[in-house]
Amino acid sequence: MEYTFAGFIPVILAAVTAAVISQIAYGNVAAFDVPVVAMHSLLDVPFLIVLGIAIGLLAVAFGRLVEWVTRHAPAAIWQRMLIAGTTTAVIGLAVPEVLGVGYDTVNLALVGELSVYILAAACLAKLLASATGVGMGMPAGLIGPTLFTGATAGGLIGTIGITLAPQLASSMSLYVMLGMGAMMGAVLQAPLAALMAIVELTHSPIVILPAMLVIVTACITANQFSGSASIFIQQMTWLGIEFRQNPISMVLNRASMESIMSRSFARTPQSITRAEADKLLTDHPVWLLVQVGDRPGFIMRTEDLANHLADKSSGAAEDDPIDLANIPATRKDVAPILRQATLMEAMERLDSTGMQALYINRISAPMLGSVVGIATREDIESFYQT
Repeated sequence: MEYTFAGFIPVILAAVTAAVISQIAYGNVAAFDVPVVAMHSLLDVPFLIVLGIAIGLLAVAFGRLVEWVTRHAPAAIWQRMLIAGTTTAVIGLAVPEVLGVGYDTVNLALVGELSVYILAAACLAKLLASATGVGMGMPAGLIGPTLFTGATAGGLIGTIGITLAPQLASSMSLYVMLGMGAMMGAVLQAPLAALMAIVELTHSPIVILPAMLVIVTACITANQFSGSASIFIQQMTWLGIEFRQNPISMVLNRASMESIMSRSFARTPQSITRAEADKLLTDHPVWLLVQVGDRPGFIMRTEDLANHLADKSSGAAEDDPIDLANIPATRKDVAPILRQATLMEAMERLDSTGMQALYINRISAPMLGSVVGIATREDIESFYQT
């Protein structure tokens, strides 16, 4: 939902790890056979803007179609699978190029070996089949279909441009590549990812200028007509899934319980002797975590126990047990939470259990844990208020 240093680093590490493992297993072989691409003249810029607008409108059509299918999809999963499978099969019989990932068709488009009719049919057929599968909730990806649809749309528009102005037009492969990036960027509203994909696929920095122009134009066009950040956010909106985070939630999601918990505590049974109470005061913990039955039940401040012992009006004999649940003190009921939990998860835990505090567990082995800290609702609120 946002660009942050803490979020960017693990994504980069995951991408590098995946790329290294993939190259070890399959070799450094590109998915597409990309010819040398370059923009021949700056006179091609107006046509590239038209290409970006057209791809952006195509992305809007894809989003609207997914929305329509999603809203009219039956509740039963077997019915949705049947509709998605039947639709794909019928479309595949008419236009076989849409079946599978479609990278073979994209490679043919890159070298200009597909006719206008095949490009148009493949583009519309893939759009319909993919939107039906996604809208019906099938476990299908979006990046592959967007690359396919963008490639065929870019090839189609490029063919028209080459026919109208052959002396000004660039190579067919350029329009196909730009169509792929523009469709991916517009549907996902991820222009940086789309630009990086184009640069990696072409291995050419020359393509950056036209790619930026077409991708940004497509993203702006799609955003203006759809009013949404991406197809993923649109899907969550249609399904009634809340995804927006307020600033407080964003702050709490970035910090763990370990960053605010108090380590100054002592565990004690509910009933203790005067000698045990004196020892607790000698160690000077801030909190007492009181055991009730077989689990921690509440916390109280050590100073409350000290005040009770200093109160001469208590009338308690030296050897009388002290019930920590009955002496005058401010007690807070507690619930467990893991040390790795975020502060947002802690607030949700407090709200769901109705507790006022949490004791933090560290799990060192299955079914084996230890309490390492205490945190109250006030501690969490103080964190985001500062």
